[in-house]
Amino acid sequence: MQSKYVPTNMSWVYELNCTCSDNLVCARPSGFKKPILCLNKTIPIENFLKFLSNPLTIIKSPPTNIKQQKELEEENPLLIIYILLSILIILQVINILKYCIKIVRYRRTCRLLRARLQQMSDRNTIHRRANRNEAPTVSPVADVYPTLGQLRQYGHTSTTI
Repeated sequence: MQSKYVPTNMSWVYELNCTCSDNLVCARPSGFKKPILCLNKTIPIENFLKFLSNPLTIIKSPPTNIKQQKELEEENPLLIIYILLSILIILQVINILKYCIKIVRYRRTCRLLRARLQQMSDRNTIHRRANRNEAPTVSPVADVYPTLGQLRQYGHTSTTI
């Protein structure tokens, strides 16, 4: 497949003053200053026209050193997205756990409060029952000094002490 921007009917030469990276060489048409193309060092200038008509596909080997591995990690933009998504999922799980713990504590607190109220009501009920079951006490004053109501009940209209 030929590129419509690269002239193929002329000879190509190496360009010395170029801004390509270290592993690339610069090539330009022999009679012109432009276009300047950056080519891989493995493609010789003599076979450049053949390469344009039938380009090779270069398969990258697995990274062998740390620099190549860093370049490979930088080339993968999805890695950052995966990391951010995993952080969001972890934070969401932590938030759900905190919410569940809050519910459990609230229910436990309510249960303890109900138990305390039940104990207090049981104590009050026991005291009330004890008061109901006791024999009424007669104060010593009541034996000595009868009230007016008691006197009227027994038919005494006047009191002499």
